[in-house]
Amino acid sequence: MTRLRRLIIGAAAGLASAALAPAGAQAASLFETVAANPRLSTFASLIRKAGLESQLGSQAGVTLYAPTNAAFEALPYAAYRRLTETSGQAEAAAVVRAHMVSWSSPIPMDTDGSAVMTTLGGTQLAFQGISSSTVRVNGRPILQMNIRADNGFLHIVSDVLPTP
Repeated sequence: MTRLRRLIIGAAAGLASAALAPAGAQAASLFETVAANPRLSTFASLIRKAGLESQLGSQAGVTLYAPTNAAFEALPYAAYRRLTETSGQAEAAAVVRAHMVSWSSPIPMDTDGSAVMTTLGGTQLAFQGISSSTVRVNGRPILQMNIRADNGFLHIVSDVLPTP
């Protein structure tokens, strides 16, 4: 798919989202969208601990791949406890940035089936199955795709993605 076609599809998706919003409704930011979802409360807490809620509340052009609470709970106990209870701001920021991409577009559904992007944390995200109904990132399923926020997109993922 050409970049122009992806941009047109992304713009059309954005217009469709805006057209479906109730009159007078203000779109939520990425941070507000994450914080409002009870399945993402652990990730929202890490965003707060990292001090990134303002950035994710206003910075345009960001896509988040947010792990569910179950994804965090599936980590080994020591890793889960460290992240949720004892990690500092730098460690929390590293985890959040490993789930952020400087790209604000829905996942394209009619490409050759694969793509690679680099997170703001410096890790590679490999996407498979883009042309099918089950899209995977680093081999793990994306549970919910293309959730539009006023400053980017949110995709809910089944696993905590690796940090560098």
